[in-house]
Amino acid sequence: MIKPEKEKAIVELLKNPKFANMPSSQIAKLVGVADKTVTRIRKENKLMPDQIITADGKTRDSGRASTRRPNRDELEAQLQDIKAENEKLKNTLHHLSA
Repeated sequence: MIKPEKEKAIVELLKNPKFANMPSSQIAKLVGVADKTVTRIRKENKLMPDQIITADGKTRDSGRASTRRPNRDELEAQLQDIKAENEKLKNTLHHLSA
């Protein structure tokens, strides 16, 4: 458990555009906490950037897309698309076999 002041400082840094894309490990060093703590706070506050800028200036994917789970509406829309495509395939097969 970290002190509320440190958690507040992390959130403020993550909201700041100058620090938002900084790796969790670097923010952790600034505040004096573990990098996993910064990552947890990023996720809890939905402050995960699309990309991280590393200390040497390189850009890498933050993995945000892989950690985000689709919501119910998105899943239902995907299911409807699959059902519609399935129906089209059935009709095509029916016409080909006739």
